Amino acid sequence: MMFSKNDTLKIKGIAILMMYIHHFYLSADRYGKYAVDFFPLTETIAVYIASALKICVAMFVFLTGYGMAVSYQSKEQKVLYIKHRLFTLLINFVFIFLLVQLVTFPTGRLFDIYGKSGSSVIYFFIDMSGLARLFGTPTFIGTWWYMSLAVILILVFPLLHKSLEQLSEIGVLLVVLLPYMLGMDMSTDLLRWIFPMILGMYCAMNDCYSRIKKFEQKMLGKGADFAFFFIEIFVIAALIMVRQSEAGTYISVITDGFLPMSIIYFSIHYVVGIPVVGKILEILGRHSMNMFLTHTLVRVTYFQDFSYGFGNAWLNILVFTMVTLMISVGIEWIKRLIRFDKITGVIERKLNLILP
Repeated sequence: MMFSKNDTLKIKGIAILMMYIHHFYLSADRYGKYAVDFFPLTETIAVYIASALKICVAMFVFLTGYGMAVSYQSKEQKVLYIKHRLFTLLINFVFIFLLVQLVTFPTGRLFDIYGKSGSSVIYFFIDMSGLARLFGTPTFIGTWWYMSLAVILILVFPLLHKSLEQLSEIGVLLVVLLPYMLGMDMSTDLLRWIFPMILGMYCAMNDCYSRIKKFEQKMLGKGADFAFFFIEIFVIAALIMVRQSEAGTYISVITDGFLPMSIIYFSIHYVVGIPVVGKILEILGRHSMNMFLTHTLVRVTYFQDFSYGFGNAWLNILVFTMVTLMISVGIEWIKRLIRFDKITGVIERKLNLILP
């Protein structure tokens, strides 16, 4: 079951909603000064779920690995594909980065973050390249840390792909677990998220989802869809409980691979095909990158009272999603107005001539 690009967008739509809930209600210090009703859940359960939804990062990484593996195998000019993927990521980030700087300049945040010393210009350009997390320099928005990981994952992709082609599954797993077994610091972003990337690639290269579906039908017969609905819920719940347990901290590298794999399989089968729901998720997925890059400015930096001010936890999320979606729509309108695609196409062709 090779899911389509539209299916991928829908999964990204789910992941962005998971990210919003995670960021809103991860802990009481984020919402404590506001009157927030979590009905029909208790506050304790809602915070537990919000904490577990950090898995959204692994979902985006898994989808990156899966999507790149599918595209990479079909491309004859593989180096050109990697360059295009990296260019597309960075040029879209640079556009939003500069737009954010322009809009927020009157607030003085630029100088608050980068300072006014001789190194401030260097900090600015490192942040604009998406590599502030990698170099440990100031970043305008904390959630932009993911850009460093995204850049690194694209750069190491060819090596990972070659490893998957030439090594056995056990060999690749041992390579992934080697830093963990050696007691290395697994909080390093690449080591922390490399397994979901590789697992996503492996699933694409070996058509794992189709194999699971065939196994499911063989073992459970005509009632496979009905039975597997509950089996998948049980698997996802069990993985979440393990991940959130004290012992789960030590194996999160593994659970953060298999949990997004399970959530995506469940979503493809039972969620994204629902007509209205699927369309909404597709729209959110299409705008997910813009929403991710700008949402912290709304939630924390400038409009925190508004973001948390609707009394009900889920109404907060609904309004926030609509607002950040409209911001993304505005960003895309500006891109069309200035013919962003045409400009970036020219820039990319020039770069390919300079950097063959």
